[in-house]
Amino acid sequence: MWIIIVIFFLLFFFIAVYGISLMAVKDSDLAKSVENLNLEVASLKDELSSLKASIKTKEFTDSQ
Repeated sequence: MWIIIVIFFLLFFFIAVYGISLMAVKDSDLAKSVENLNLEVASLKDELSSLKASIKTKEFTDSQ
């Protein structure tokens, strides 16, 4: 009887460890995706700032 309980406990333990490791892989992929998105947003912000600056320069030269 105790052998069956131990086998089920070990089976549950290994399934839980395997599931946690799968979640960790998914979380690391998610973290990479979020990091890539943050880099993309930062580059878009820089591009928007340069566009705003060029528009202000154009408006300044047009007004003169």
